[in-house]
Amino acid sequence: MDRLRYDGHSALHLAALQGSEELVHSLLKLKADVMSQTSTNGANPSSSAALLAAGSGHVNVLEALVEGRIGFKTPVSILSNPNSNGETPAYQAAEGGHANVLRYLWQQKADLERPSLRGATPLYIAAQNNKVSAIRLLLVAQS
Repeated sequence: MDRLRYDGHSALHLAALQGSEELVHSLLKLKADVMSQTSTNGANPSSSAALLAAGSGHVNVLEALVEGRIGFKTPVSILSNPNSNGETPAYQAAEGGHANVLRYLWQQKADLERPSLRGATPLYIAAQNNKVSAIRLLLVAQS
């Protein structure tokens, strides 16, 4: 089940990327590894299911990942786990302008200020991409 496909994704990664909350719940019941990372192919960094869901704006999948693993991993560890470029779910959500995801991450006490390996914070990447609702939420969260 945690086996990676030719493109480096597991079933859980694909379900998170596509926003399939029902499939995520089913895979977690079968003990899918919520912390597993996609394999890198040189061009793309490794990513967790939470990071893929956050970058795609699927807050329902993030909730499912946290609910399905309470007692195994803390929500903060699931929701702040960076990819191989140091980008967190908050960074990916900010880049896509997904304020709903950022709000959920903030409520779960995920790290909203951690910079990537290049030094870019979620606020910086939201500003760079003109994601006004994400910028506003991140500024409120920092105050």
